[in-house]
Amino acid sequence: MKQQPNKPAAASPAIAFRFHGGRPWRAELSGPIFDAARRALRAASGKEPVITGEGGSIPVVGDFERILGAPVLLVGFGLPGENAHAPDEWMSEENFRLGMRAMATLWDEYAGGGRREAGSEKRKRRSLRDSNYN
Repeated sequence: MKQQPNKPAAASPAIAFRFHGGRPWRAELSGPIFDAARRALRAASGKEPVITGEGGSIPVVGDFERILGAPVLLVGFGLPGENAHAPDEWMSEENFRLGMRAMATLWDEYAGGGRREAGSEKRKRRSLRDSNYN
């Protein structure tokens, strides 16, 4: 190996990281849409929902809320072992059906503000929970 003369080492090249530039966002967990979501999740699953924070990067979410002036609701039905966004992602049929029931119920809950009409047992509409999708 040939010895190099004593000279200063070249400066290390700068490494630049470019991030997506999305603003941080955190949901406000109160208000009509969130209350309706809690009721819908409870109705679809038969259990009290557990609200958790989840990290991730969806830069447009904060923009939707800021520009549209409307609350944003993110609800997930996949479990960590289902490998979301990975080449081998999958979703259990049980979670898929739960998601369908919960989201259909959410629209009903949000539209009615959680109020049930008098004589609701006589309503002509059937919920998705009572349909053949179970």
